[in-house]
Amino acid sequence: MVVGYELPGDLCILGRYEYFVDGEGRMGGLDGFKPYVRMWEELIPNYTATYEHCIFESIMISSNVGRARDLYAKYGGVFAFMDTPADECVRRIYARNGDKPIKEKVVTDAHKRMGKVKVAFHNDGIRVASIHDGRDLENLLRDNGWSPGVGV
Repeated sequence: MVVGYELPGDLCILGRYEYFVDGEGRMGGLDGFKPYVRMWEELIPNYTATYEHCIFESIMISSNVGRARDLYAKYGGVFAFMDTPADECVRRIYARNGDKPIKEKVVTDAHKRMGKVKVAFHNDGIRVASIHDGRDLENLLRDNGWSPGVGV
């Protein structure tokens, strides 16, 4: 089972990104790992200890703010939040899953929670950033010491 992807410059992208398996849409990032406690107690600690730069994403963070704060206290880093509008998130889910019905309110409620988490983290002195696209992510990584290496 894929747990993550190793990239140049001691960078790990943690999570699965297999959106279509046998025609069925799947969750990406760490949301697909069950039980969720595995994400918090095994995957994130092990990979953040192994790689100098480790990126992971999960909507579950919005439901586990205390654990997210504990991770920050132990490992530091930056909590980066996508600035994708809620309606675009819903549209992308439909695109990934072949327009099968979803509980849109679950998505929009989670989107609202993530906005509140970002503000709360910022107010608590936790480093936060907004990500609009791949260039923002690359700049954030570089600003925090990542380099892809020669010839990449």
